[in-house]
Amino acid sequence: MTTMTFDTAMFETLHKQEAWKYTNVSAIAKVDFANGGGKISAETISGYDIATKNPFVVFVNGTFDKEASRLGGGIEINAGKNGTVAARGDSCIPRGESDSLTITGSQKKTVHVLQLITGDSPVACYGNVMIYASEGETISVAETHVAF
Repeated sequence: MTTMTFDTAMFETLHKQEAWKYTNVSAIAKVDFANGGGKISAETISGYDIATKNPFVVFVNGTFDKEASRLGGGIEINAGKNGTVAARGDSCIPRGESDSLTITGSQKKTVHVLQLITGDSPVACYGNVMIYASEGETISVAETHVAF
């Protein structure tokens, strides 16, 4: 696992611009975070697979787990194709390294997204699920987030 440290200068600049400007972030700015990595057993993952006939997308510390997942049409994993800045509203926080999931078109079954976080030190991971539905299309998504 590689480690990364938040650039304190980023917090000083963004702190005055973002909606969380009154939040004290000095403690988190000093933490060394591990970035990605980690493995969770197939047995543990299967315990969270609540709809075994539906699409199931598993991320471990922000990295897509192909072996544990079941993808269907219109479900795409974009490994390493995310930008340097999050496209989340007005936030300017860097995204870091993570894979992203894109869901398009009508989905007949609910897509279950399982986001697992594990590690012996603080982990920085960024779940990124993008859902695109055109007029008349329906998509149902259930997300489960678990930290070990």
